[in-house]
Amino acid sequence: MARRYVSSCWANYHAHYVRLLLVYVGRLQFGFGMGGIVTMQGAAVGAAFGRASFGRVMGAMFLPMSVIHLGGTPFAGWVSDTTGSYDWAFYTLLTLYVLAGVAVFSLRVNTRSNRS
Repeated sequence: MARRYVSSCWANYHAHYVRLLLVYVGRLQFGFGMGGIVTMQGAAVGAAFGRASFGRVMGAMFLPMSVIHLGGTPFAGWVSDTTGSYDWAFYTLLTLYVLAGVAVFSLRVNTRSNRS
């Protein structure tokens, strides 16, 4: 009986430790990802459009991005309430991210390094 209790306690402790480790790994990935996105976004806009248009381009980018970000959470909640799962919300948003990635990578940016 005592051996089963100790085994059960160890399994619960181990599962908790693994979940906690995954939380920290996820936090690190999110931090490095956002740090890279935030800094590179401004650098990419500056290289592509120049200093004269930087403010207008960033303003034009952030309004649609804000609307999409604000709509994503209620959409995921609606999908979860309707279907009982977040799967279709995940698939839909993943598809939108892939389409955005294809659009970004298909753009031809005329920077100083490729003008000559």
